[in-house]
Amino acid sequence: MACNEDRAGTGAEDANRCFIDLQLTVVRYPDKPDRATMFPTSTDDIDRMSTWLSADRSAFEPLDSMR
Repeated sequence: MACNEDRAGTGAEDANRCFIDLQLTVVRYPDKPDRATMFPTSTDDIDRMSTWLSADRSAFEPLDSMR
């Protein structure tokens, strides 16, 4: 997966970082915790099968609350 170079910062710390757009999809269950899956938006269906992270929804925090 290639880095999105046009989103890279200008600082020295950002020079070696890779910025990737992610999508979060939540599946709601009536009898167990909701499950969230995060994956890069640039992947096709085949690559997405091996490039994802799932966890209970409560494990994820809003990005703006961490800045």
